[in-house]
Amino acid sequence: MRYIHKQKGADAMYKIWHSHHEYMFIYTYSDGGSIVSSEKMYAIKRGSLALVSAGKYHYTMPSDPERYERSKLFLSVEEANKIFAMLDFFDFTKGSFIYAALSDKEAEEAESIFESLNGIRDNERYEGAVLISAVCRLAMLLDKNTTEKEHSLSDFMSIAVKFINDNITEELSIDEIASFANVSKYHFCRTFKKVMGLTVMEYILKTRIMLAKNLLASSSKSILAISEECAFSGVSYFCRVFKDEVGISPLQYRKSRLP
Repeated sequence: MRYIHKQKGADAMYKIWHSHHEYMFIYTYSDGGSIVSSEKMYAIKRGSLALVSAGKYHYTMPSDPERYERSKLFLSVEEANKIFAMLDFFDFTKGSFIYAALSDKEAEEAESIFESLNGIRDNERYEGAVLISAVCRLAMLLDKNTTEKEHSLSDFMSIAVKFINDNITEELSIDEIASFANVSKYHFCRTFKKVMGLTVMEYILKTRIMLAKNLLASSSKSILAISEECAFSGVSYFCRVFKDEVGISPLQYRKSRLP
């Protein structure tokens, strides 16, 4: 278990697609912005609670990064599986991203749960019992309050993001995406930038870079093959933008991921 209590400000993974090897509960104390996971977008606001599965890529875009305040609880896959196995009301191990907007009363309860976790650092004897209790209570809050349709942001935005992710290996145009989402190009681009904090094409580029990083780390495909699979217009362009985004070349990145 790892616990981060009331972390404030932008972290190293802000505005970057990222995942963890652990399950992560996250509770937010601040308002403004959105969290994106696959095709869904959810509001960052005081009293929002989420569970992100191990290995699940997500993207965090708070409106004011320096004031963004949240607590996090990380569980290893082994820890999570043991605790979730006891919960017969919701199969959390199959969920990839679970979100709930809590009422004021439930938000107070969630805050008290995280406060209790903060206290176990001084009393290791009760650490296991407190952890199990905290996870079960957080899981119950999520199970009671999560309804994706109610809490996801902007139906047309969710449709558009899903379309982009489903077709990320193909050529994509803003006109095509806006048409599929049944919204005007101007309104789509303006809303996308407001919600995501970056343009449509910047989002597409970052998502393709994320896919390329996965392929570089997990396959022996050539740099040329990966650039084509990720729908870059040419290998030279791919290498240039990859280095701009990641800081090193695709080949250097692959070498850095070798055991």
